[in-house]
Amino acid sequence: MALRTEGMKDRHWDMMTQAIGIEVRPYEGFTYSKCMELKLVEHADKIVDVGEKAGKEYQIETTLAKMKD
Repeated sequence: MALRTEGMKDRHWDMMTQAIGIEVRPYEGFTYSKCMELKLVEHADKIVDVGEKAGKEYQIETTLAKMKD
């Protein structure tokens, strides 16, 4: 779920890649099987941390945009 967090931007994917030492980027064909193959479950805590940061940033950005409008 953390990989699908709304608001994930390139900087978040870069943070995740740096945190876990595995290049992770969404692309067509990036499936659950690929996640299992990369053993991403072993890094779930770091992935969730980056996903939560991305989600919080997205909420702030969305709120600011609404206030600006």
